[in-house]
Amino acid sequence: MKPDYGNTPKKEFDHSERKVSIRTAALLSLVLVLVGAMAAGAAAAPLEISMNEYVSTSIVGDTATTGVTGEITVLNNGTDDIYDIWVPVTLANYNSTFGLKVTFENASSEVFVYSAKPASAPAMDDTGANFWIQIPQLRAGQYAVLAYLVDAGSIPIYGSTLATTSPILVDTYTDASRIVSGRDVSWTVYFNATTNSDFFTDGDTVAMEINHYLSRNSTHFGSEAWTTLGPISSNRTSQGTSVLLDGLYDTTAPGRMQVTGFALTQGSEIWVNTSYDVAAFHQEMTGSIDEPFGFSTIAFSAEKSGTGEEDGVISGSVVHDCQATGEALVSVTKEHLEGSWKGNATFTNEAAGLVYVLTDYAVWATEQGTFGTYIEDAGWTPGYESSDIVLYKPADGLATILNPGESAGTETIEFAFDGVPVIWANATFVLGQNGTHGWVRNYTVETQWNATYGSDFIVSQSIWVVGDYLIKATKHVVPFAGEDTKFRVYIVVENIGGTQTPNAYIYDMIPTNMSVVDDSGKWDDGISNFVNSSALFTTNSTVATPMAGYDAGQIWGLAPLQPGAIGDGDYDDWTQITDNQQVVIAYNMTGSGDFRLSDVYIVGVDPVNSLNDHTSPIVTLFGGSKSANYEGIFILLFGAVMVAGVVIRRKK
Repeated sequence: MKPDYGNTPKKEFDHSERKVSIRTAALLSLVLVLVGAMAAGAAAAPLEISMNEYVSTSIVGDTATTGVTGEITVLNNGTDDIYDIWVPVTLANYNSTFGLKVTFENASSEVFVYSAKPASAPAMDDTGANFWIQIPQLRAGQYAVLAYLVDAGSIPIYGSTLATTSPILVDTYTDASRIVSGRDVSWTVYFNATTNSDFFTDGDTVAMEINHYLSRNSTHFGSEAWTTLGPISSNRTSQGTSVLLDGLYDTTAPGRMQVTGFALTQGSEIWVNTSYDVAAFHQEMTGSIDEPFGFSTIAFSAEKSGTGEEDGVISGSVVHDCQATGEALVSVTKEHLEGSWKGNATFTNEAAGLVYVLTDYAVWATEQGTFGTYIEDAGWTPGYESSDIVLYKPADGLATILNPGESAGTETIEFAFDGVPVIWANATFVLGQNGTHGWVRNYTVETQWNATYGSDFIVSQSIWVVGDYLIKATKHVVPFAGEDTKFRVYIVVENIGGTQTPNAYIYDMIPTNMSVVDDSGKWDDGISNFVNSSALFTTNSTVATPMAGYDAGQIWGLAPLQPGAIGDGDYDDWTQITDNQQVVIAYNMTGSGDFRLSDVYIVGVDPVNSLNDHTSPIVTLFGGSKSANYEGIFILLFGAVMVAGVVIRRKK
């Protein structure tokens, strides 16, 4: 059964699915080996009681919305019929208006749900229960599914509620904060997922699969404004295996990246980092737009089995106990000898695959043809307390284990009676909590089924597309050969957009214990502090100690740049320099004492007389030479910081 979150669960079960673990296998056409192992382990018990909660999460921009539905499945997974099943449960943080409802059953009897314990219910561990499930008969292969809705807004998390976060925290961003329409572009997508410690405890294992999709279809988290989108290339993952597959939503193949074969363990390896490159062409436009280019799905499953841990599911709901019986034989023998009557009883486990716990039995006698008049014999001492009604009953605390085919017998009672009595016997026996021949309970948390995408944990992704001007500042810091503390700095300013820029200011910072040197000279002698296009250079100034940790700030004023620069940050591109599409600022810097080289990598751009969001700059940092730079290191460092962040953050 695959109820959709947000709607009242409906009775729409696929009768070919025998149990929830099979549903899980269908849900994850995704190959989650661990989940299969879990399901196989759970299926060993003849009577399986599964409490499952299914997560639906939608992440758009910086907003996450999560809903949770719950199911309790009572399944006869064995070969014997099972009778008189009672399951007391506590639902916590649930929608009381909906309550607990039967959404599917193919049992041989009706399934009953009580919100107060009925008098007919047996004694069992049900302290704190608020619902009692009764199923008079389940034949082999039969089961019942009961649904409830979790009130995600009532579950606290990080000062908010589950409704605004998720059991899996996601952080995704791109290395290019903006791209330009009307030309071939590319960018790298970074996607980090980590387990939420407010839901999983140390040692919990969460099996996962991630799928990244490109999409040119607006009904599938994409946009028709992409003339071309894809292919995906350079697929990378820190865990498991990633493969590239054909796109599903009108993209150039390959348009999908799939990551499988891994699991996260709380308290140990709790995150996975994936990334991939995208090539695209956006139709030419004016202005700017946050354009969707696809989405990612996460399918996950985590299971706890055992003794009713409140942390087994997200809501804190719990299955307390189970009482059930199977096929058995009660036989009575009666004998008359020398004026006395004798009788006893035997209880036999007739099931082929069930183990019983015999907790009570009794033998008594009545006058022939009556049920209310019991035999009395003042000369016989009853086996249980002092009674003239029950002639034999064992002491309290009986717990005899009866394996298939085994029997247990009573003591023989003997009494004098002038007539012909009827000797009666009965027994109380239940299935034990046993993983192979009794009943077992399982707690599972996993993603909700989505008929279109497989998983209902969906993260939409977009990138800012600019149709006007766009200033990119690239900073190179190149060590002088043989001079460990001296560096040549190039700041390359390009207009990679489609229209002329306004005037702009370029900002630069000099860290403490470093200083500008050789501050005079010509461009071609390679020394310092020179703008290579005097036509674009307007002003230059220096600010002392602009902020803690920096001795100086430099400011260059630039005239408008022409559109159409490539944006590769090359400081030797004299064609772009000549066409006034690019300006290069250069100076030398030296350091002494303690300084952090990473403090050198600061550069800012401020277009003048423009408040449009799409005019904000792209800043790229390079180190070393043009052929060997450290840009990737800084991206990885940035990603390591981001992974511990909020649910999702995307640069614009």
